[in-house]
Amino acid sequence: MRAQLLKLADIFETAAGVTKPSVGKLALGDNTFFRRIAAGDNFTIKTFDKIVQWFAENWPEAADWPSDLARPVLSRAGAPSEPERAAG
Repeated sequence: MRAQLLKLADIFETAAGVTKPSVGKLALGDNTFFRRIAAGDNFTIKTFDKIVQWFAENWPEAADWPSDLARPVLSRAGAPSEPERAAG
């Protein structure tokens, strides 16, 4: 899970032109999140789900979602629905 979050952050950072501290601040209100998890700090499943949902809702159109990670799908109203395995 740690590797998946860091992979999403790397892709997002490049595609959106923002830093990981900025992504952490936007997604979780914590600009040290990615630095800490890269250093081995723990996080909860709830935090994982929350940040993956944030990535899904804010993913740059120019970037491909990693095929090895389920991407939450948003309903028409913008609320999350069941995760769907990314095609690829």
